[in-house]
Amino acid sequence: NDIEKSLHTIMDIAVEFNADVDIHLHDANNLGTFTMKRLASLTEEAGWQGRVTISHALGLGGVTDKEAEEVAERLANVNIDITSTVPIGKQVIPIPLLDKKGVKVSLGNDSITDHWSPFGTGDMLQKANRLAERFGWSDER
Repeated sequence: NDIEKSLHTIMDIAVEFNADVDIHLHDANNLGTFTMKRLASLTEEAGWQGRVTISHALGLGGVTDKEAEEVAERLANVNIDITSTVPIGKQVIPIPLLDKKGVKVSLGNDSITDHWSPFGTGDMLQKANRLAERFGWSDER
């Protein structure tokens, strides 16, 4: 119940062992975006720009457009990237907005069976297809 302590511990370990950070952040709505903003500040303080990934970032799917834009700009400024599993039945994070604001976004699976969905296959083309369907993308752009 102490996200501040958790984030400081994560960054301290990363710096001590010269390791990149991949935090799987499931917190919804404003709690999630608060955590992302704090992580961005700690990333900047540690000089860890470009070495931090937020997996899932579900909080971005449940806040106002203004809040999502502010967080996206902050993440882009400290070069924090996001990996999404494009989960079914979860809040949709604004991937087009993140891309527009300069946040690097990638797709992934938590495991070969992808525990976020009973339909997990580990097939990345299937993930790309789900992403395109969610956002109405129908060409290569």
